[in-house]
Order: sequence, then C-alpha cells, then structure tokens
Amino acid sequence: MTQKEFFKKTQTDNLIRLRFATTCKYPVNEGDEPDYNNYWYHIDKELLYKELATRPHRIRARDRRKQKNK
Repeated sequence: MTQKEFFKKTQTDNLIRLRFATTCKYPVNEGDEPDYNNYWYHIDKELLYKELATRPHRIRARDRRKQKNK
C-alpha cells in the first residue's frame, strides 16, 4: 500500500494528525527504501494536502453552538 492509497482509506482525523508528522509507515511509491530504522518513510505533504482538500470541512462544536444562538 502506498501513501496515496493510505490517505484515501484513512479517517479525516488521522489525516489532520499527519499534517504535523514527518514520517509514516507507508512508502510514497512502490519500491521506495525506508528512511528511518528500516521502517519509516517521509510523508509527501502535497499528497496529504490534496487528499485533505477533498474531505468535507469540519466545524468545531464550540462554533456550532455560536451559530445556534444567533
């Protein structure tokens, strides 16, 4: 599984968490060599942000309450 496939299958909350990470356990392309401890790969931030752009935007509960009170 590549990062592109992983990003499509994973939940939005996990993708949001990955914005601040530098590595994950899936390669960018098949056959890539791991960078850290023979297991971790650098995250392709462009792929990550493209996938996040396709997800619906979430509104914080605090902001939803403000909208109801208006």
